[in-house]
Amino acid sequence: MDWAKHTRRILVRLGEDATVIGATTVTARGIYSAPYQRLGLGIDGGIASSNPRFTAMTADLPATPTAVVTSRGTHNISDIQPDDPGGLTVFELFDD
Repeated sequence: MDWAKHTRRILVRLGEDATVIGATTVTARGIYSAPYQRLGLGIDGGIASSNPRFTAMTADLPATPTAVVTSRGTHNISDIQPDDPGGLTVFELFDD
């Protein structure tokens, strides 16, 4: 199975175009998600938060990416998590 080809078919249906800013600026098709996350602060304390991410094909991304522009705004990249076997890269995002 050609994993990259299969993943690209999924991105065509479920993904969205975003501008990824790095050494160059490119348009990449990917999936934006902001899953709910509860950050525990003790016995009964906690903070409700979201953990926004953008996932795209590694081959479509520029070197040294720093920000992603989606329909939701501009997001700085706080962490880059490459998935070498799958050919995907996950960006953890934050807003200024």
